[in-house]
Amino acid sequence: MKWGQMVIVIAVVFVALCFSGAAAFAQCAMCKAAAESSPELTSKLNAGILYLLSVPYMIVGTFAALIYRAYQRQKT
Repeated sequence: MKWGQMVIVIAVVFVALCFSGAAAFAQCAMCKAAAESSPELTSKLNAGILYLLSVPYMIVGTFAALIYRAYQRQKT
């Protein structure tokens, strides 16, 4: 498999994993009690979890894009 095809496959898998989030249950009793107490708090808790989840993916994606650009520049 060529380098470009491998990058495309990895990008498609990455996007699929990002958008395939299923509903998850709270992991601890405190989080579950807080989530069940009010709908407003539940939405804020979910937004915070998604924010914390997205930061590592953005960092890894940035490094992957920089490496890809370096290989493209080296190729030409």
